[in-house]
Amino acid sequence: MRIPALFLALATCGAASAADLAARPPTVDLDQPGALDVLRETNPGRYEKVLRAVDALQSETCDEKLARFFRVQLEIPDLSCTALLLTSYPPKKHIMFSVEDTAYVMNAVQYKLAEPAFIPARDVR
Repeated sequence: MRIPALFLALATCGAASAADLAARPPTVDLDQPGALDVLRETNPGRYEKVLRAVDALQSETCDEKLARFFRVQLEIPDLSCTALLLTSYPPKKHIMFSVEDTAYVMNAVQYKLAEPAFIPARDVR
């Protein structure tokens, strides 16, 4: 009797997951080679908007000021930045934003953090 209940539960979870996937907007990974080229060829207006967003993401830190810039200047209401830096040189952050009906994800280089700085150790004695 437990086995049919288990199959029913798994089938219900699978149906819910399929419905969630169908409701999600298409996602474009801007780190993939040629992604921006395809966007430029298929939708030049959106390409310009995404390019402005990428430039802002690489030159500014993810904070309320940048989120406001996205909402007001670029008309992009949702911006998601991770709080953690990727361990690479130069440092990067994982970014996600949506333009109209498409989500864009990328690892944005953080140029303001790219120059290493040596900090001398303090003597705590």
